[in-house]
Amino acid sequence: MKKITFLFMLFALAFTWQINAQHTFPVIAGPTNVAAGSPVTLSINDAANSATVPAGSYSSFTVTADWTAGGGGPWSSEADITLGGVSVDPPTSGGATSGNATTLTFDGSFSALYDPTIDGTLDLVMNQSYGGSDADWSNITVTIFPAPATVPECTTNEMSTPDASCGNYDTTISWDALAGVDGYLLTVGTTSGGNDILDNSDIGDVTSYVLSNQTAGTTYYWTVSPYNAVGPAVGCTENMYTTNVAQCYCESIPSSNDGTGIGNLQVGTTDFASAGDITYEDFTGTPVDLGQGITANVVITFMTNYTYDTHIWIDLNDDYVFDDATELLYSGESPDSNTGTDILDASFMMPATAALGQHRMRIGTADTGQATPDSCYNGSWGVTMDVDVNIIAVSCTAPTATTSLVTDCGNSQFYVDVDVTGLGDGTSQINDGTNTYPATSLGVVQVGPYADGTSVTLVLENGTDSTCDAALGTFTYTCPIPGQLCETAIDVAALPYNTTDDTVNYFDDYTSANVACSTSSYLGGDDVVYAYTPSTDETVNISLSNTGTWVGLFVFTGCEAAPDVFTGCVAEDTQNGGNPSLQGVSLTGGTTYYVVISTWPAPQNTAYTLDITEALPNDECAGAFPLTLGVEMSGDNTGATDSGVTSACDSGIISDVWYSFVGPASTEVSIICSAANFSVFSDCTTELVCNQQTVTGLVDGQTYYVRVTDDGTARMQAPGAFTLTVSEVALSTAQFDQELGFSYYPNPVNNNLTLKSQKEINNVSVFNMIGQEVYRNVPNTMTEVVDMTNLQAGAYFVKVTIGNSTNTIKVIKN
Repeated sequence: MKKITFLFMLFALAFTWQINAQHTFPVIAGPTNVAAGSPVTLSINDAANSATVPAGSYSSFTVTADWTAGGGGPWSSEADITLGGVSVDPPTSGGATSGNATTLTFDGSFSALYDPTIDGTLDLVMNQSYGGSDADWSNITVTIFPAPATVPECTTNEMSTPDASCGNYDTTISWDALAGVDGYLLTVGTTSGGNDILDNSDIGDVTSYVLSNQTAGTTYYWTVSPYNAVGPAVGCTENMYTTNVAQCYCESIPSSNDGTGIGNLQVGTTDFASAGDITYEDFTGTPVDLGQGITANVVITFMTNYTYDTHIWIDLNDDYVFDDATELLYSGESPDSNTGTDILDASFMMPATAALGQHRMRIGTADTGQATPDSCYNGSWGVTMDVDVNIIAVSCTAPTATTSLVTDCGNSQFYVDVDVTGLGDGTSQINDGTNTYPATSLGVVQVGPYADGTSVTLVLENGTDSTCDAALGTFTYTCPIPGQLCETAIDVAALPYNTTDDTVNYFDDYTSANVACSTSSYLGGDDVVYAYTPSTDETVNISLSNTGTWVGLFVFTGCEAAPDVFTGCVAEDTQNGGNPSLQGVSLTGGTTYYVVISTWPAPQNTAYTLDITEALPNDECAGAFPLTLGVEMSGDNTGATDSGVTSACDSGIISDVWYSFVGPASTEVSIICSAANFSVFSDCTTELVCNQQTVTGLVDGQTYYVRVTDDGTARMQAPGAFTLTVSEVALSTAQFDQELGFSYYPNPVNNNLTLKSQKEINNVSVFNMIGQEVYRNVPNTMTEVVDMTNLQAGAYFVKVTIGNSTNTIKVIKN
């Protein structure tokens, strides 16, 4: 070989390698800040540098970047890119629902082959989707991969795993992943080379597939063919497996239940007692006869304390599939009386065309998971039961009837009215297991009475052929206790009212949907109801103390027995820390008000002390009662509430009432109070002194407030009666003259005595030496002229009152 030929071959080989190799663009160190709503675009390749990229056709790409959270609480899973018009959202790997630093990877395929020498520009657009957030992107690396030149090889390590016991259960097939493929094509058939199950179906870039709805005892043939942009692999090996000959019903084993699940199941006249607190009950092996074209008796005793959606299927064609369209024979919901035991009559009419013989019955129940019927339910909070039934032909005619419950709580009992609408072809009677009642004519037959809280199962018997006996259901009734419902609300006869109790004693009869005030969960726990009818209009305080957490206090004017709905919201207070309180609630005389206490579903119940008191007019500072200086006031803070104003004298929950007085000219008062504590405020929030008998530095004419309380912590004195006196500390003569600008002249006086002040003179009285009042006037002016012309000569005392201050002067009449 000549040297020139050898060099040419090396050049060709190098060129071929170059155009088929992947290419990584220079790393963009950054950081580049990317903010939501402001995507950042980077030109990875443009016409100016396209020559630096190996020529060729590129079909896919990978972008990596180091990601660090900025402000606004972004998550790395909220990052996305667009490269060459192809969006990758969310990241292929590295993204998380947190702001932790990470390395993100975005994999994608170009919508058309990318040739840098022709297409030139390749823009990378980076974005954060969470509004108001941003993040830093660093060490951004873009790698592009050439389109494959040939089809891929076939897969290896193909595996088939049919279920070892049940031939109609799913089979998983799998294989090892291949690099550089875009996906896999799958063909499945029941003959070699057949495609009656799947025909070259694109299942995506996966390494396993689940085949469902299989037939027991059947051989399946399957071939998987990887493909890329060039095409699919050729000549791939066909695989095969055979399913087990045995068939099985789908499993339905819920992961949990409420309470203890199911207590008992009655099908026909056969009882199946529960095996305990379990989620799947297998009652098969003892077939129960059910008649074709007549009512099939099914009664379920729930021990859940929650309503459960309930569905009943019978596999009438015995294909091991419960068909919702043709084999779902009953759908309903269990009741919830909050007693722990609830009975659902799930009886249904057996189709007249139901196939005779033995079949599988499945009963599926769940709190929410069976809202849509699911015979294969394996979720939470449910119970599934399987029973064998034997459908038989009947030649008799069953009697028919409807029922209604009749309560007699006054005598702690109930009855059941059975309205016989069809007599059948026998001598009908009603059987409660102990007594029988003739039902030989159409109309109502009342059976009972039965003791309050007990249950009774009634059967309308054909009288000739038990096959045509009609189950009427199981009946029970427990009369509500006082306080359980609004119809039996505890009567509040008079105020003040005080009681201590616990809502656990009254059951859970209401829900948040029954609350006109709130849409929260504060009626999700046990409830207690009180009723109060005031004789006249009044304002009351309603408060709870000593409660747990998440407690609600409500007041309504209406209550509908069915469907247990409160109406006419008057007031509410809900406190997650407990002790809600309603202050100053206005009530109308003659109207009945319902006071309701409840909690969230957790904690479900709470202890409480309830106080309902008539609101005191001076319970708050805004209603402070005005005092006359020097006049003793009798008061009482029984029923008062805590104003919540901070005081140096008090802590804890106190009962306070408010009074007001006007600062006197002397700017000083003395306070005498028999209650535990009192404070003086310059307004309704600013405390000046507490428990201080003499208060100085007041402003003449300004209003001040006195708050009288018991002691919230030490309880040295409980709420009750007290006396309060606020008196002016009198001005000296010099203070009276100086502070009020008081003067008088002349002295001695011949005719008129002139009195002057910088403030209004309110009262003037003149007394002779033996104490007789010889002159009185109420001038309410700053100047008063006293006419003494007709008075005898001698000494006189002139008493002058200005505001809350009084002074007496001695004058001589010539």
